[in-house]
Amino acid sequence: LDEPVLDTLLVTSLSPELGPDDVAATLRVGPQDAQFLVDRARASGLIEPSHSHLFLRSVHRCIAQIIGTARHHDTEIALLVSQIESSTLSADLALRLAEHGLRDDRLADALSALASENHGQPASAARLYRAAKDAGATKLNSRLADALALTGDCTTAARIADELLGSQDPAERAAAVRIAASIAAHDGSAAQAADLFRWLGPYPDAFVGAAGAIVSLAVGDLPAAQAMLGTESAGPPTSTSRAARSLAEGLV
Repeated sequence: LDEPVLDTLLVTSLSPELGPDDVAATLRVGPQDAQFLVDRARASGLIEPSHSHLFLRSVHRCIAQIIGTARHHDTEIALLVSQIESSTLSADLALRLAEHGLRDDRLADALSALASENHGQPASAARLYRAAKDAGATKLNSRLADALALTGDCTTAARIADELLGSQDPAERAAAVRIAASIAAHDGSAAQAADLFRWLGPYPDAFVGAAGAIVSLAVGDLPAAQAMLGTESAGPPTSTSRAARSLAEGLV
């Protein structure tokens, strides 16, 4: 296969959703040329929808070895930029780019945003946050720990939270206490959870305050629970923050 078709196969082997318009934007060719290249790529039989993900990954890896590391990287960067500019970057494609070792701030930001949109699906969010971290994100640790804890991977979540307890960022430190205390309570150690909140002290966040109050009640420390709820939240009065505070106030 000649070089333009190899480049097209490199792109289209990443996702079956990518078509001529995506190829045109990535390879900077006209619509007719892109259609011709995609037709030739499909005629090779290497990117049939019936092929397994493992086979397509092998095709992609082989083409990458043929065209070289630099061109492989430049082509994937061009694809990433065109997908972000057209607001068509899917979670599946972003994950595959990250799994191929692409490190770029734009990819990390896109994965972080996609993970935030999947907060109701902890397993998907955790995978996206991990990929964002691999792509170069540096401020995802507490959110990654949150997602991991929700999927049941408490060991990894606890390790990340422990590392964050020494963070210079107060918000990150408070999130680490909330996550570590939640894991401790989950493991049956309410006393350890209460110690973490005592170390943190009252914090102006509805969720952290509610969690601290509930843990304090679990160990019978009513003054500490009242102190946790006595600090005004610095965040907006959303319905979820109000619900968290109401739960804690009701228990008190």
